[in-house]
Amino acid sequence: MIYIRFPHPDLANHVDLARFLAKVQHSDGDWTSLFDWLEAHQYVGTNGLGGGKCWYSEQPIGGKGDREVEHFRPKMKLSSLTTTHRNDLRKKGILAAIEPFLEESGEGYPWLRFKASNYRLSSASVNMQGSKGSIFPVLKGAQRIEDPSEDYLAEFAILLDPSVIEDVESLAINPIGEITPAFAERPNPAADFVTQWNSNGMRWLRAEVSIVVFDLNNSSWIKSRKDIYDKVTRDALDLRSAIASGNEALLRKCKELLLERTRKDAPFAGAGRSALQDQIRALAASNALPDKLAQTVLKEIQATIRRAEYP
Repeated sequence: MIYIRFPHPDLANHVDLARFLAKVQHSDGDWTSLFDWLEAHQYVGTNGLGGGKCWYSEQPIGGKGDREVEHFRPKMKLSSLTTTHRNDLRKKGILAAIEPFLEESGEGYPWLRFKASNYRLSSASVNMQGSKGSIFPVLKGAQRIEDPSEDYLAEFAILLDPSVIEDVESLAINPIGEITPAFAERPNPAADFVTQWNSNGMRWLRAEVSIVVFDLNNSSWIKSRKDIYDKVTRDALDLRSAIASGNEALLRKCKELLLERTRKDAPFAGAGRSALQDQIRALAASNALPDKLAQTVLKEIQATIRRAEYP
């Protein structure tokens, strides 16, 4: 999962969004007219040519049959975590640490059924019943929004949102392609839950729940992420060698590849960005001039990414 600035102000006048908003009476399925508007969010600030990918898993979803407009806050009565979800958490030995914090019941958010800002671009596998579907837990003891007049953005939602920078930064990707929480601290079940909301412990909890609900560690996606992680690692090592040898052509090629594999419209770009960050950390341990110069170049690539995507 990488950050998607959404709704993006540069797309406020998108023709499909304008038609959707101008419609007096909506019907179920009208949201499919916003596929192009949603997909366009992946290319603002880049020269990407398209292809599309799931905002949650980063799985490529070029075919119409696999892409869906996902209601982040479900439009219907809410479901609880499935037996599979709970078994996954139990196998990791963390179910008992997580369950006390979850409020899973509720009538859903029917007033957001046709709210464009509630939509996310998703693969069918993430959005299906049994994965995310109508699951949307909130923090136990915090009020779930139940009225259109209330500010739903202030809700204590457990699932991580790709349109929120802090949420995205609660996840990390390791060298074998697995998505993991970026924080190891756990919340304190004996302390007030709400006062812990912005703690690293709560970010750990939200990450663990999101990983299983969105099925982010699907085996095929782990393999794809590892492939990108390995390629970016090799590119970074080649870049260091190019600097050491003075090979300008190789240096340019490495920069191009690193930007191509980590730009926001690239499949599994999050894995590439994790590899990039890991290489920056590794080079920081060295005082050799080629390593210091390579680290500077990699940091410049990171800065280029942030300028293109972040507010």
